Amino acid sequence: MVRALRVGCAGLVGLVGLVLAACGGPTSGPTEPTPKPPAEPVARVDAEVPRAAPSVGPGAGGAGSPAQPGVLAGAPGNVGALALDDEWVYWIDGTHGLARTAKRGGGAVATLASVGAGSACCGLVAVDAANVYWAIDAEASPKALRRTSKAPPASADRAAEVSVDPSSPACLVADADAVYWLRLAHGNDWARGGAIVRAAKRGDAAPKILASIATPGFGCITVDASTLYLAAVDERRGTAAIHAVAKTGGREQTIASLAGAGLFLHVDNDHVYWVDGDGLVRARKTGGARAILTAMPGRCASVAGMALDDTQVYFSCEGFGPTEDGGTIWQVDKRGGAPTLLAEGQLHPADIAVDHDFIYWSNRGSRSKARADGSVARLARPVASPARE
Repeated sequence: MVRALRVGCAGLVGLVGLVLAACGGPTSGPTEPTPKPPAEPVARVDAEVPRAAPSVGPGAGGAGSPAQPGVLAGAPGNVGALALDDEWVYWIDGTHGLARTAKRGGGAVATLASVGAGSACCGLVAVDAANVYWAIDAEASPKALRRTSKAPPASADRAAEVSVDPSSPACLVADADAVYWLRLAHGNDWARGGAIVRAAKRGDAAPKILASIATPGFGCITVDASTLYLAAVDERRGTAAIHAVAKTGGREQTIASLAGAGLFLHVDNDHVYWVDGDGLVRARKTGGARAILTAMPGRCASVAGMALDDTQVYFSCEGFGPTEDGGTIWQVDKRGGAPTLLAEGQLHPADIAVDHDFIYWSNRGSRSKARADGSVARLARPVASPARE
């Protein structure tokens, strides 16, 4: 199973086609709207599932009231990164560092690695059977890709930490054999290109560059059994697209065009899913027409994270206005249709993940309290009908 995280920074996609601080990158990239690519077929799934107003999931307050999520752990200074395995939830915050707690809830928080004092912007986390792969952009911790054993160290100051890549990693994913990431060519400057890198988990071979990207602007990456998928924006040519390349390297193939920046890539057996200026979109992995599952709900200022299960797409959103608790959690059927509100009142929600029983997400916490009220939240996964094509 692939354990992956695209990015830990909230509010990355303003749905106006801007390339912002995607996948851990700062706002030093383009700041003007991305020209839309040439027109191509767009299949709106509204024809299959009639469009309706967003609905509200059943909550503790009765019908029409969103559910009340539980807090698994306080995470002061939460950078937004989140990952799951069969037993644990992993994240990074300014108090615990690289941390985990039991998915069942009620357990202590264990520190796997210290990240040092000082404020942090963004983070990346991916896990496999034995290790956690992570990076953080913090004042006291230079941005580099690290590997830490899942076994908690004797003390937080003695983490079993290995440097995988000393450069500026972004958009991290892992599978059973390797770790993949975007390596920025010039520090954190997203506008100056970079490369997709693969590092085998076994052996001492140096990381391998699968593809170089000279175009300004990036999206994110994800993998399946044989292929790596990436989103790239070329503002000079006015194009943006999802590409596919074999995990072993080779020629890139274009899967679908993007409406502006494309972020939060995920895959299932048949489709690639992402968020761009049209909303939540998918296309077949073999290429073809874009299918717009849903436009973003009116309460969603920007998408901050996305996850899939067998039938549903889940996404977290930043809210509008001066209040800091306007964050929301949503789901929409993979076939398309009206999104359902699952939770509201969240303090800057960020990355989101799902397992058989629960939806998990990071809340970065309020700026007014210096992120001291950051948390990791959990909500029972709604029962959904089987998917159909």
